[in-house]
Amino acid sequence: MATPEPLAPEAPAPSRAAPTGLPPGPTGWPLVQMLRYSRRPYQTLEETAREFGSCATARVPGQPPIVMFSDPEAIKTIFNADADDMHGGEGQAPILGPILGWKSLLVLDGARHRRERRLLMPPFHGERMALYGRVMREISDRVIDRWPLGRTFPAHREMQAITLDVILRVVFGLDEGAQLVRVRETLLGSLRLFEGAGAAFLAIPALQVELGGLTP
Repeated sequence: MATPEPLAPEAPAPSRAAPTGLPPGPTGWPLVQMLRYSRRPYQTLEETAREFGSCATARVPGQPPIVMFSDPEAIKTIFNADADDMHGGEGQAPILGPILGWKSLLVLDGARHRRERRLLMPPFHGERMALYGRVMREISDRVIDRWPLGRTFPAHREMQAITLDVILRVVFGLDEGAQLVRVRETLLGSLRLFEGAGAAFLAIPALQVELGGLTP
C-alpha cells in the first residue's frame, strides 16, 4: 500500500495589517477619507467596522493616523487608562485648540491638565451638584414636553438642545435674558461650524486661518 504524502501545511491567511503595524483600514486618499467621515460620520464608521473589524485605522491630511475602536471592552479600557499614557488633549488639540484656545482643559494633558482641573472642581461637589441635578432635570423636562407624539423625529437636535442649555445655565451660570441669548447664538454658530460643508477641513492646519471667509 502506498503511503500518502503528508499534507503541506496550510498557508497562513494574508495579513491585512498595515506595514506600519497599525490596524488595517481604508486605503483611499486621506482627503477622500476625511470627506466621507465628516459628511456621513456614523454610516462611515459602521461601514468601516463591518469591513475591517472593531479596530481600524483612518487617515486624514496633515494629521497622524487615527485608530478607531468600536468594541465596548476596548473603549472601556481606553477610558480607564492612565492619563499619562493616553493623551486625549493632544489628540483633540488640532481641531479644538484654534476654537477653544490652547489653554482649554480639553486640549491639555499631564500636570497642566491636573492643575487646571483642580481649579474647576470646587463648584462640582456637594450641595451644588444637587442643585445642578435639579436644573438639568428641569431643562430635560422642558425639552421633552415639546416632543411630538405618535411620530418619529431626529433625536440629535433635541439632545443638543438639552446639552446646550445645561452648559449655559450650569457651567456659565446664565439666567434667561439678553446675555444668555447672545452666548447661545455664539455657541450654536460654533456647532454649525462642525455640521456645515467646511467641517471636513477644520483639521487641516493650513486652513485654520482667516482668508476673507473662504476657510472654515
